[in-house]
Amino acid sequence: GPHAGNLAARVPWFQIASLAFEQTRMEVGFNKPLRLRLELATDRHLGETEIVLPIINSIGARIVTDRAVLPSLSPGVHGLLLKIADHRLIPGTYLISLTIRHRAEVLFTQEQVIALELVTDEIEDPLLTPFLTRGKDRFGCFCPIEIEATTA
Repeated sequence: GPHAGNLAARVPWFQIASLAFEQTRMEVGFNKPLRLRLELATDRHLGETEIVLPIINSIGARIVTDRAVLPSLSPGVHGLLLKIADHRLIPGTYLISLTIRHRAEVLFTQEQVIALELVTDEIEDPLLTPFLTRGKDRFGCFCPIEIEATTA
């Protein structure tokens, strides 16, 4: 799936190795969870760290802002599986940006890191139509991200 690697951070002691969309684990249908794998490394012990993933549609409008807070990060390399469950995005192509903050400091920020395409087989289902319409009204809303650590 779409993948971006070696992304430059704003501080020397923090690195983003990669951000990848797990296309293979994507279920077909409306509002199925999006899964992204984020690999990062830090030389410092960090307290509360915020991960923000704005999702932008093909005409450049920010549709959803997904965010998660990690209570702490120990020094070392971390693999994180980010699961965005309730995004309500209609089928189409989207761009994902990424910002990581520690307290007030921005450690990393980059617009449109990766693109992803959402497809669904059931879009003609009349039962879905009200959901699709409602999905368009979620501009700028926050959607929580579930985080699962995949490496120590």
